[in-house]
Amino acid sequence: MKRILLFLSLLLPMAACVGTPKSEVNQALSKAFSEFRQYKGAKVMELGNAANLIKGFASLAGEQIDDDTKKAMDALKDVDELSVVTFEGCSDEDKKAITDKLDIIFEKAEVLMEANDDGEAVRIFGTSKEGTNLVNDVIVYIPTSCTVVCLFGSISLEDLTQMINV
Repeated sequence: MKRILLFLSLLLPMAACVGTPKSEVNQALSKAFSEFRQYKGAKVMELGNAANLIKGFASLAGEQIDDDTKKAMDALKDVDELSVVTFEGCSDEDKKAITDKLDIIFEKAEVLMEANDDGEAVRIFGTSKEGTNLVNDVIVYIPTSCTVVCLFGSISLEDLTQMINV
């Protein structure tokens, strides 16, 4: 019995450390976002579950949750974290440093789509799960607006396409 208790006492702390492994890009972005906070003019917002945020904002505004909001909440239910970084207010030197760092990180990311919206380049990255219609860790990067939006978690391709086309 003592052996079992000893084994469990050693196993439980290790089990607490086990979670969903973060992708290499997710880890690199999280580290970079912490570094970006040091730049004057950079804003880094790391928020929790996206569906809960939408629900919270709707209730704060005193709004009823309509069908479109319910669809958005359902689409984002498996998005664990929403992060937004803007660095438009940084000096040109700092913008270049941040952009260079992001470019290095995005070399390791899978490009889902590149588009041009009214002269503004938009790059969307993510990791598709083979054999499913899910995409993990969607990243929207708009270099000319100095903006990065990350949806860390899973989202279906249909829901992602629907959000992009809105």
